[in-house]
Amino acid sequence: NLSTYTRNKLIDHVFRTATFSKIGTLYFALSASGSEVSGGNYARVAVTPSDANFNAPSASSPAGRKVSNANPITFNTPSASWGTVDGWAVYDAASGGNLIASGALTAAKTIGASDPAPQFPASAFSFTVDFGSNIYNDLVLNFLFRTAAWSKPSALYFGLYTTAPDADGGGTEVSGGSYARVAVTPGDAAFAAPVSDDGHTENLADIEFPAPSGAAWGAVEAVGVFTAASGGNLWLFDDFAPVNVNDGDAAPRIATGQFDHTINA
Repeated sequence: NLSTYTRNKLIDHVFRTATFSKIGTLYFALSASGSEVSGGNYARVAVTPSDANFNAPSASSPAGRKVSNANPITFNTPSASWGTVDGWAVYDAASGGNLIASGALTAAKTIGASDPAPQFPASAFSFTVDFGSNIYNDLVLNFLFRTAAWSKPSALYFGLYTTAPDADGGGTEVSGGSYARVAVTPGDAAFAAPVSDDGHTENLADIEFPAPSGAAWGAVEAVGVFTAASGGNLWLFDDFAPVNVNDGDAAPRIATGQFDHTINA
């Protein structure tokens, strides 16, 4: 339920030149029939991203990681009808601003002028991401909703696997035979801008590994993006049809456009 704005800002922060600055305050809003409520003493509710206001990331079903509000979120007491409220949204400003996330309420509710202040209990709002490793998903959620900062990476390190990893890590990375991860500096020249606000990017130049020498690499079947030339954290991964890489073969490469990453809503 992340907005297009948020997904594209994350793409820029990780892969391109721009930096996504941490949001100072999140503003919760309500909508009725697709339009934000207005009048009748309605106002967005300000919540500071912090460990005190949002629970630590946990497993989501069927996949991914999630955070939720740690405390009730209470709106003003209505002084006039707000209509049938059926949706919610989170912005980065008290009015106007950029949409950060949105969704539908589990059940719509008509809010009248004599009703008490609408309140959503702790854990009523749940935000889920599932587009990388658990470490990466938690990093995104902590940056958006909790206390942690997130410095823009100075380099991304691409690696290859003979056994694919999963969200928990694992897998078998290639070793020996002159293998090494390849560093790519995030920048507008290295990765494409999202097209039509689609939360998508791809590499604009070949990502070339060293030529195998002294030993075969085996059947390579997955790629990972790491935070360091060795060790570090696995952020992103994907598998593909196995390709046998033998001693003396030409330098393996991820051709322009073949690294294709999309942050789903």
